[in-house]
Amino acid sequence: MKKTRNLTKTIFIIYCGILIWTVLLKMAASPEELRYLTGIRKLNLIPFDYRGGIPRILIRETAMNVLVFIPFGFYLNMLGVSGGKTVFRGFLLSFALEACQYLLAIGISDMTDLLTNTLGTAIGVGLYLLIREIWPDQQMAERRINRLAVAALLLFGALMTLLILAN
Repeated sequence: MKKTRNLTKTIFIIYCGILIWTVLLKMAASPEELRYLTGIRKLNLIPFDYRGGIPRILIRETAMNVLVFIPFGFYLNMLGVSGGKTVFRGFLLSFALEACQYLLAIGISDMTDLLTNTLGTAIGVGLYLLIREIWPDQQMAERRINRLAVAALLLFGALMTLLILAN
């Protein structure tokens, strides 16, 4: 059980690093790329306001915000943090990332992102609780989940390596 718990913590830490790199640094692979992202400081406090943008792209971005935060809720719950505290931590992390974007002038700080990231965290909690119902043997479920997560992280790492090398 301790080995599984340590693997879960390691996966969660790697996921958080990827999350910060994705949300805050926009997946920049070098300081030069990051330099092109800086200088944009905008605050949008109107949720789901798609005026001035291409709705299809903005809706896709909104859905991605939900999806990228699902593992946050899932893994924090898996590590023993209660559902309500997990959702609140998802909100706090999202708020911190949006505030950093604004302070560092790296993109648009958006109320929609805050709401959808928090929703993704809540969905992650719900998925974890659903899986607990399907697989009552918690240890076996966590081992299977960790195997899937390691495979996904390896695939993600391979894809990012290819993208970085191609550019």
